[in-house]
Amino acid sequence: ADNMNGTEETVLIQHHSIGNKQNSRIPHKSALLIIDMQNDFIHGTLPVGGAESIIPIINKLSALSAWEFLALTTDYHPANHISFASNSPHNLEPFMSVDISYTDSRTVCGDEYKPIYHQSAAGNCTADDVHVHFSQELWPDHCIQGTWGQHIHKDVTVPKQAFLVRKGLTTVIDSYGAFTNNYGMYLTDRSPEALKLIEENSLTDSLNALGIQHVYVAGLALDYCVKYTALQALLRNFATYLILDATKPVMETTGQEAVHAVTAAGAMVVESCTILGTC
Repeated sequence: ADNMNGTEETVLIQHHSIGNKQNSRIPHKSALLIIDMQNDFIHGTLPVGGAESIIPIINKLSALSAWEFLALTTDYHPANHISFASNSPHNLEPFMSVDISYTDSRTVCGDEYKPIYHQSAAGNCTADDVHVHFSQELWPDHCIQGTWGQHIHKDVTVPKQAFLVRKGLTTVIDSYGAFTNNYGMYLTDRSPEALKLIEENSLTDSLNALGIQHVYVAGLALDYCVKYTALQALLRNFATYLILDATKPVMETTGQEAVHAVTAAGAMVVESCTILGTC
């Protein structure tokens, strides 16, 4: 299910509508985005507590015929990815953070990165060179291309009609959200024109082409990729719903902060039973 080809930063595979069968609990023109239900996040190098327990809920949601659009995302990192603590030129440990700056051509600033990233590193930058600056969390190696950890967990049902989205392919830029990488996430210009320039895949175009108005988000992890996918969906003017019992956080405290962040931005929090009609 996770056997995809492509070289873009975030790759969208397949392109057709499921064909909505009306369900009064799901608004017309709704999409379901299932985030990063991968081996490494369930039983691998970066396990999320309780992740396996949401698989049955995810499967029940994806089996509904009312979705006009359904997509599953996967992290798909090269072995020398900048988010891995093992690649840090600063000898930092997993779960520590490092400040990173990028030029407008998306090269990373700092001479220390040149031996690792070569042409993707700009060397030392002046203040005028810096286009985006943010704190990068460092992680254990995870979801490396071609490894067991990168594949979607065997118990997760991948419907034949599902779109599959790879993210995190670029060595020097991490990707949390399904719509754009972290470079795009931290740009200060939020105009529609600017957003269009930083789209890393055709996900927004695909949703718009189908007239999607509502986006439901589930999967892993609540405090990172689920959170930022929801925020990015809101930024693109989709009514956005976080399915709370179909996601788990890396940490409970940051999970609670993520719920607050997405609701403060305008997302609605729902339980799966309200969608499945089992409440």
